[in-house]
Amino acid sequence: AGVPRARGLVACLADDAHNVYTVLTARSLNPGLFIVARASEDGAEQRLLRAGANRVVNPYRLGGLRLAHVLTKPAVVDFLELSLGPRGQGLELEEAAIEEESPLVGKSLQELDLRRKFHIGVVAVQRGQEFVPNPEASFRLTAGDVLVVIGAKESLEAFEKTLLGANPKGGNS
Repeated sequence: AGVPRARGLVACLADDAHNVYTVLTARSLNPGLFIVARASEDGAEQRLLRAGANRVVNPYRLGGLRLAHVLTKPAVVDFLELSLGPRGQGLELEEAAIEEESPLVGKSLQELDLRRKFHIGVVAVQRGQEFVPNPEASFRLTAGDVLVVIGAKESLEAFEKTLLGANPKGGNS
């Protein structure tokens, strides 16, 4: 099925045991594969991670959180649906990996002035395993950082072409 050549795989069978088997098999065929797996039960999450999944998604937990947010934070949910949804206002969230040769390395967000130049906002920066939400203007970028940015598709594309070069996305895109 092309697993040895694939960059990513989603294991979303109805049964957790089948997903564990799928992850184990895929991992043995391609050790570098990025694997996202579906878990129905809480205990399955750890089993899937031990089997080799990079990420595990529990749709029941996500659904429960979504329902709670609709109840407790309806304006936030409305904004996300209106802005980022399929019939939304054209905003997108994107990730952009900062490579060693990027002109962004060593620059502060203030120096880059992305909001004025490209009409995009930096929502967060992932540095290693840590996230820096809403980073200060003085925050300096280093190679390996991953920017989480929001903006119109055209603005994000212009930013990626101008400042990031040919491979703007993180390693899993």
